[in-house]
Amino acid sequence: MMTLEQLPPKGVKREQAILELGKDGANGELLLQLANTEKGKCKTAAQKALAQLEYAPATPCLLYTSPSPRDRQKSRMPSSA
Repeated sequence: MMTLEQLPPKGVKREQAILELGKDGANGELLLQLANTEKGKCKTAAQKALAQLEYAPATPCLLYTSPSPRDRQKSRMPSSA
């Protein structure tokens, strides 16, 4: 986890360092702070890094639902249709 003081002072190096923060979820609060305080390309970098954290691959899970009484009906359409 990086702190604000450890970031390069300005320029391309700062922008790249901010993008790197998006690889570790522990940097979420720092990235949020940067997205609210930085300007220009560094702000954009902070927003992109936050997006990396938010769209990390989810763990797959199974959802089971039991059949409802309506599922046992033969047709849901009215007979006149």
